[in-house]
Amino acid sequence: MNQYSMVVLIVLAVMCAGAFKHWAKLQHEKLRSRQDKADDATSKRIAELEDRVRVLERIVTDKSERLKQEIDAL
Repeated sequence: MNQYSMVVLIVLAVMCAGAFKHWAKLQHEKLRSRQDKADDATSKRIAELEDRVRVLERIVTDKSERLKQEIDAL
């Protein structure tokens, strides 16, 4: 192997390493974007469940007369 082929191999290795680094960075950003969307959906679902729990707590702790009136009003 002469010195020219060695230089070509080194240049190719550096270029491949740069391309791989760029690809890995794009994959990481894509994964982070998916994760952020999932976090938003999860936060929304948690808020909905908290509202439902508040309603259930109110139903359990209210007097039966008041609850009956609210149901009849619906």
